[in-house]
Amino acid sequence: MTVSIEKMRILAASVIMPRIEPEEYRLNEDYRNTIHALIHAGVCGFCVFKGELEHVRTMIQELQTLGGGRLLFSGDFEYGISMRIHGGTDFPHAMALGMADDGDMTEKIAAAVAHETRALGVHWNFAPVCDINSNPQNPIVNIRSFGETPARVMSHCVRWIHGTQAHHVIACAKHFPGHGDTATDSHLGLPVLSISAEHLRNHELLPFKKAIEAGVRSVMMGHLAVPSLDASGAPASLSFPLVTDLLRKKLGFKGIIVTDALDMGAITSIYTSEQAAIAAIEAGIDVVLLPQNPQEAIEGLAQYAMNNPHIHQRLIESSLRIDKEKQWCFAEQEIAAVNLQEYGSMAFHAARAAVRISGDRGLIPLPESKSFAAFAVMQNDNPQPGVNFFHFVQQIVENDCDFGFMNADITDEEIDAYREQTATADIVIFALFIRARSHTGTVGIAPKINEAAQRIANGRPMIAILLGSPYIRSSFDADTYITTYSDSLPGIAAAAVALTKGV
Repeated sequence: MTVSIEKMRILAASVIMPRIEPEEYRLNEDYRNTIHALIHAGVCGFCVFKGELEHVRTMIQELQTLGGGRLLFSGDFEYGISMRIHGGTDFPHAMALGMADDGDMTEKIAAAVAHETRALGVHWNFAPVCDINSNPQNPIVNIRSFGETPARVMSHCVRWIHGTQAHHVIACAKHFPGHGDTATDSHLGLPVLSISAEHLRNHELLPFKKAIEAGVRSVMMGHLAVPSLDASGAPASLSFPLVTDLLRKKLGFKGIIVTDALDMGAITSIYTSEQAAIAAIEAGIDVVLLPQNPQEAIEGLAQYAMNNPHIHQRLIESSLRIDKEKQWCFAEQEIAAVNLQEYGSMAFHAARAAVRISGDRGLIPLPESKSFAAFAVMQNDNPQPGVNFFHFVQQIVENDCDFGFMNADITDEEIDAYREQTATADIVIFALFIRARSHTGTVGIAPKINEAAQRIANGRPMIAILLGSPYIRSSFDADTYITTYSDSLPGIAAAAVALTKGV
């Protein structure tokens, strides 16, 4: 039976999930028209980025009306909707939950995140991260992982999946076949997982196998080359040997397979949107996520499928899988009221359970008779996390104290001025807000930071609070370390409490 190009375009669009930015949608008429055109084209839904909670909820309701109530909205809410949306509860990062190592708590937090996700109008959360953070220098996974061992990651991934899907929100095991032992940020380039097939089976793949056994409804393919399984060098997200041969056939996964974002540098530096979409469907992908140019991806897929019966059939199979997941998501319509106070308390309890103190324990809790100076060491231009830390400390600590900010651009003159201004402080505290962030390519700490801290302290006792990556301890000299494994708001509050109460 011959299919018209118009119908083929609708079929091609049904596997495409573009990006949507609510603030741009709210303020830019041309952008709104573009989004409306994509809905009329038949896209399966949208992945939400940025925006205020109420604006996002209103936008989703409006678009669902336009799309007949069948759009699937997704989001990266690994530690809550606050990861992408302004509002909702800020929960600790996965590594903090792994350190607390309370499976019941992890499942309750996943359920709370799912509850807030559904209340927003989103039914697909791209979590949990099933990567084992094997490489401390990994510039993109880091505290997004539950830990450094298969056992720790497996146990918490399973509990996260159960908590999420109990609320009819699709959980997503990512980034298959495992992004933890890489050293390149896939937002910038294509990482290579240079390990044997045997090591992959016995290590990286274990959390994904366990996630599949636990009934996870989706798996996200990572943008990383795995030469031991695909000698072509293609990203796993576009690799038939990894998507179809390994995940679909060998591991028996029957749910939705989605690419990582196709607008990341690992893809855009090599493929056009049309090429990436075609390669994804040929590999066995169901949802083509965030092509850089959605219309180009739709048209390219449609034209290619017109002359390729296999791709036409693949599009039908994927479209049916997506429809099945939509039916599952929308089967449960009732949403209980979100209890922000309860969830905030839960988040803080989890963050407190994750805190670890090492080194000279005599400095913790802070002696009431001692004065101190505290510095927030920032990784980027956003001072708010440091402001939050100082606010919490001021609420808890009665000691005399001075506060300041610094980063890797600190000058010798500023160092000297800080040392003079804090000369009467007995203890110097450095709260280091440093963790893996996309598009930076590194998770390390600049040597200048350690040098500046030593000069400011000038021989006085030092406390380092690691609000983010725990691995920077090896690059920063202090007498006492407080490690939170998360720079989310409850982690910051837990660090301030640890200063006065310990753990």
